[in-house]
Amino acid sequence: MKKTLLASTAILALSAIGFTNTAHATEESTKAVNVQEGRVSGSLALTNPDVTSVDFDFAQIDFENEKPLNPETFSVTYDIQNRTFANIAGRFTIAVSTEGSGLNADFVNEGDSNISETNSGTKNTGDVTIEATLDPTLYNDEQKELYKITVSLIDSTTVTP
Repeated sequence: MKKTLLASTAILALSAIGFTNTAHATEESTKAVNVQEGRVSGSLALTNPDVTSVDFDFAQIDFENEKPLNPETFSVTYDIQNRTFANIAGRFTIAVSTEGSGLNADFVNEGDSNISETNSGTKNTGDVTIEATLDPTLYNDEQKELYKITVSLIDSTTVTP
């Protein structure tokens, strides 16, 4: 009986160990998260700021071969930084306009006017090459101070009333 009692006590002790639930004390500390949305900024500058004019030389005209003035190219660099939560693809475009009779300017690569991807938290930079032409038969020397090419970075932000 002593052996049976001892064996029963041992079995009870082992089974009690197996079924014992251990309570763990847990402490938590939480921190609030505050996010301040940034802004979208854009800039446009001449790639080579030392060259501030587009120069045409009428001496280049080749009357025998009916060759007009050579086109002149220049480039601008754009820089758009999106520090917002929004994807602003398609929001920015680059436009070229001219003033002066016979003066034209356009992008060398047609698609350069659209700045495609500027996702949230990204920077988009690039160079855009522009080709200017002048028709010498339409040039007006009396208005030469008015001749200019304007390149603009346009931000077409949607405003809700």
